Amino acid sequence: MIEIPFTEHRKSFVEPIPAWGRESSGMIFIRCACGKCIDLRKHTISTDGTVSPSVWHDSPECGWHVWARLKDWKV
Repeated sequence: MIEIPFTEHRKSFVEPIPAWGRESSGMIFIRCACGKCIDLRKHTISTDGTVSPSVWHDSPECGWHVWARLKDWKV
């Protein structure tokens, strides 16, 4: 399991990579190791920030797949 730090920047390819954030709409995203953002609408996040199921960037160019915990997660 990897810990993903928080970011306030939704843009792709902005450091840190990977990172997670929350859009003004409330939607949670993770910026993948390749720098592109993935929404977590189909995931659940426990009170400690653990994301379930695992995060997978289903892209031929990437294929990033991790078990993740969001650092500094607040419900």
